[in-house]
Amino acid sequence: MKSLNIFAIFSCLLGGLLFAGCSEDEVSTFGSVYGIVSDSETGEALRNAQVVLSPGNLSTVTGVDGHYEFKDLDAGQAKVQVSSNGYVTDSRQVTIVPGLAVQCDVSLKKEVKEARIKLSSTSLDFGSEQSSLSFSIQNVGNAGTVKWQIMDAPDWMTVSPLKGETAVGKSSAVVVTLNRNLVKKDEAATIRVIADGESFPVDITAKAGTNFSFSITPENLSFGSVETIRKMTLCNETYNGTLQWKIQDYSSVKWISSVHPSSGSLSKGESAEVTVTIDRSGITQKTSATIYVQAASKVIPVIVTCDYSEKPKAYVEVSPSGPIDFGKEQGSATVTLKAHYGSFAYTAELEGNPAWVSLDKTSGTLEDYETSGKTGTLTLTVDRTKMTSNEEASTLIVRAGESVLRVALKISREQVEDYSSATVITCDSRVVAKIVSCKWSGSSVVFNYTLTNNGLGDVNDFRICYPQNNSHPTTIFDDKGNEYIYPYMTFRDQKSEYGNLSSFFGTKFPEGPECKGSITLKNVPSDVKSVTYTIGVYVYNGVRLDGDKISFKNVPVFK
Repeated sequence: MKSLNIFAIFSCLLGGLLFAGCSEDEVSTFGSVYGIVSDSETGEALRNAQVVLSPGNLSTVTGVDGHYEFKDLDAGQAKVQVSSNGYVTDSRQVTIVPGLAVQCDVSLKKEVKEARIKLSSTSLDFGSEQSSLSFSIQNVGNAGTVKWQIMDAPDWMTVSPLKGETAVGKSSAVVVTLNRNLVKKDEAATIRVIADGESFPVDITAKAGTNFSFSITPENLSFGSVETIRKMTLCNETYNGTLQWKIQDYSSVKWISSVHPSSGSLSKGESAEVTVTIDRSGITQKTSATIYVQAASKVIPVIVTCDYSEKPKAYVEVSPSGPIDFGKEQGSATVTLKAHYGSFAYTAELEGNPAWVSLDKTSGTLEDYETSGKTGTLTLTVDRTKMTSNEEASTLIVRAGESVLRVALKISREQVEDYSSATVITCDSRVVAKIVSCKWSGSSVVFNYTLTNNGLGDVNDFRICYPQNNSHPTTIFDDKGNEYIYPYMTFRDQKSEYGNLSSFFGTKFPEGPECKGSITLKNVPSDVKSVTYTIGVYVYNGVRLDGDKISFKNVPVFK
């Protein structure tokens, strides 16, 4: 009874030590983050909100309860960023603590979308001489395209256009033209721009003035998407005496570089040519502005418009871009390099530095093809004597700027079946074993061999054993370690079937002639390069063999 109690006490102590050891090992080195994503105004949980944790760029979406969680995280600082359709994206910094779950709730604010317009001018003063002035309607909101219309224009003026649409960040020009024949006295009116239910007034004033003819041709300047210089002609058609003119200040229009000359004088019937130059470097969208030409008491607007055409991004083109297959006979190939919309320095290399192919150059400079019409070339030369297998592949890599261009290369040669690397060990010096072939057939490998009886005398019952034979089993392994226990085997006039569970088959083995045998393996992995066949053999009721194995070791498999 005492010895039993001592054993029980020892078992309890040992169990306690084991339990203590396990508890210490199970202390977690990882942490986790969880939380609820909700609407900042209503407090309602947001479903399907996108939650991204960095570093690591881990992502998940919230459930119906707004809950999210990231587990098994390394300790340290992390950023939780949350976004949801119709809400402003927000983020939080958290500290991941080993063994702890850190709560990080995020409340998102709804996006506020506004549709607002702004007028470049709220008043137009035509004075006594001007007949045409303009203002622009700018969409400074964030809620999409704004529809607008202009109302309350009196009969002594024409407004064009009277309605339109303006996209976010864009502007629309509106031209107000007076019919001076109807302005017999000082006039004042207010036209209204109606947009999104709001009314924006523009005050119009005009004075009756002296009539004389001063023309500008063309009336508006359009620079299109390419031009940077345009000319206009000023003409004093009817003003008696010398007419002084000048270009009013346009310094607020940053993309108009110069207007030259900016002032002058014209006698009746004389003309002057004025050159307007623009700077496209800061233009990122279609834009317009108005410059004003003052001649005596007349101030005539000239609308200047400029279209935006994004300059194509510079890049390098390689041709051919697809695989280059040298086949069994082609000895060289030329690759053409073409730089578009810029010049590039480039480098070229062959992936893996294969011995069978070489480049005529590994670096160079490419001029812009659009301006120079010049291209570059690389010449690839192959040497099949340096191939290590019947089929080889590599990649030509060209680096130019931020671009990495790859062209696949392939080559083949007449198949050479060389089995000299294999080792053949016979069962008896009087049995000569030879390899005939070892080839792929679909996903199967077919091995052919010969055995020659050279001194045993005619054998009536020569037995080839299956892998299932307990005494003389055949064993077959590939170079990946896979074993094949159900091969299809033949020798002379006998054959087995796949999955045959008998232990052997026998046939006559006459002295003298080569006798053919084969072994077929099914479902062989495509990356197998060689197979070792060890065939179990013996003679029943006849001459005794020195051994019971014929080995064909490391037999290469050919296509």
